[in-house]
Amino acid sequence: MSDAEKGRTRRAPQAEQAHIAPVRDYNPTPIGIVLSERVPLWSKSVCTAYMWLPSILKAASTIDIVSVGWLAAVPYLAAIVLMLLASWLSDKTRKPQSSSCGRFCSSGTIAFVSSYLIGGSHFWISFALLVVAGATMYAPYGPFFALVPELIPSNVLGGAMGSSNACGALGAFLGSWVVVISTRDR
Repeated sequence: MSDAEKGRTRRAPQAEQAHIAPVRDYNPTPIGIVLSERVPLWSKSVCTAYMWLPSILKAASTIDIVSVGWLAAVPYLAAIVLMLLASWLSDKTRKPQSSSCGRFCSSGTIAFVSSYLIGGSHFWISFALLVVAGATMYAPYGPFFALVPELIPSNVLGGAMGSSNACGALGAFLGSWVVVISTRDR
């Protein structure tokens, strides 16, 4: 990298943070509180959807183990494609809010609940809904975490992101626990 490029690289984050007033002490900001509340629910949903996958695949007892492996990969492939698309759209429009978490997660929740209600009686419909649920819940991760540094002052960003991720890990644990409890009697 040339010295001019290094200078531009150093100045770019400072310019992005110029309009945000620094925070003196690390007291939770309203946006930090919202992030710490939303991320655990989001992580719970994602983990629940993907932990539910084996119970859906178990309903397809007539397929061989190789087919089960390929079917297990489909939700992850769909999530990768949709995540790249959402990130590209966010970068193209320069508005991370345009690929909003709410729309993706709401449609994922509807697909997941529908998949649960249909159950194993209609395997392919239930499986397709689970693929949609998993992909739409993973899709906004890129734009969401790119938006966070634009909303929180840089002098408390590390703590805010850390607490948000810790809350997300708690949500992931709760999502796994919910699946275990709900499938124990089946």
